[in-house]
Amino acid sequence: MTTPDENAFRRKIESNWNVAPVLESDCTRVMVLRVHLETDGTVKEVVLVEPEPLDASCKQAAVVAERAIWLSSPLPVPQGLTDLTLSFDHTKLQ
Repeated sequence: MTTPDENAFRRKIESNWNVAPVLESDCTRVMVLRVHLETDGTVKEVVLVEPEPLDASCKQAAVVAERAIWLSSPLPVPQGLTDLTLSFDHTKLQ
């Protein structure tokens, strides 16, 4: 993706990423999710890749990261891009 594409993509997901409940948790792990897309950017599947296993303190972080992706569908990605791996690090927002 080009820089303007990346910026549009990042803005769309960040606008749907509600980290408030996660900031109060003890979770310090980065959530890594694999996203499978239709050719038009519509999200068809989101899979948690890391951390595995998911402990109780990080469950909310995984839920809000996944929700941000679903709410952002369709994603502004280049035509034909069908798989992405995304990292969500809420600790950088504290």
